[in-house]
Amino acid sequence: MTGLVEAIFVATRAGSLPVSVSAVRAFAGRGLEGDRYFEGIGSFSRWPGEGRAVSLIQRETLDALVRVHQLKQEG
Repeated sequence: MTGLVEAIFVATRAGSLPVSVSAVRAFAGRGLEGDRYFEGIGSFSRWPGEGRAVSLIQRETLDALVRVHQLKQEG
């Protein structure tokens, strides 16, 4: 199975809105440079462990959320 990365977002701290970036450096075991998880200050999961430095979300899932919650799309 293959996919296409349509957008990349990073957030510098918890609670801040993610910001779109055109390119980013990724590091194994650390995530995306400039993101709070890369800096070790992210906390999304209550379960310890690795493997959550990057989240991938399917376009179909985002489209369904927009439709179901009647959200306004940018662009």
